[in-house]
Amino acid sequence: MVTITVIRSITGIPKIHYANYFLCQPQRGVGKTTSTLAVAQCLASQGKQVLLLDCDAQCNLSMSFSTTHDKHLGHLLTGQSSLDQVVQQVGAGLYLVSSMPKLHDLERDLAGQPGSDFVLREVLESVEGIDYCLIDTPPNLYTLTHAALTASNAVFIPTQPEYYSFEGLATLLETCTMIRKRVNPKLILGAFFSPNTRLPIAKSFTMTWWASCSNTLN
Repeated sequence: MVTITVIRSITGIPKIHYANYFLCQPQRGVGKTTSTLAVAQCLASQGKQVLLLDCDAQCNLSMSFSTTHDKHLGHLLTGQSSLDQVVQQVGAGLYLVSSMPKLHDLERDLAGQPGSDFVLREVLESVEGIDYCLIDTPPNLYTLTHAALTASNAVFIPTQPEYYSFEGLATLLETCTMIRKRVNPKLILGAFFSPNTRLPIAKSFTMTWWASCSNTLN
């Protein structure tokens, strides 16, 4: 049910050329990667062309596919390779730019460079033939997360109905507001949801927090 809700939210957002969406939460274990993968597969099953960007050094999204490609996001961000050279088809309508374990080191190097928040927007400007781009971000609010916010049309926030899961949401929403005000006025809050709908409290939690947060960016 949550996947269907997110799909409806995504497909209901107007697109120009193609649309970037990313799932973000400054916590591990809340379902970012699982949700990204599920949404991508659902969109692909509807005949959409979906590009996946794995921006997490844990590489969980990349490990979800059988990949043998030796090019990854690091080559793309450092200018060693073009998008065409690093992207690989991993399924019908599914394309992946994989991550690498040393992405943390690269992120630190990027942080000291002018305009680092625009690195993803710049590399995605050349995208053609793609309907949706989904970005799986690391569990922090550092350079690559800022870059994903700068490049995206909407942010989707998975969380759990637990104190520690939504403790950092205020900071995340403040960051989204700042990015929208300064560099990306088109950014909106696409949805706020709990992947664990097996618990009745999760459904209530999702609806309550979505109602209270939906006006923050929209």
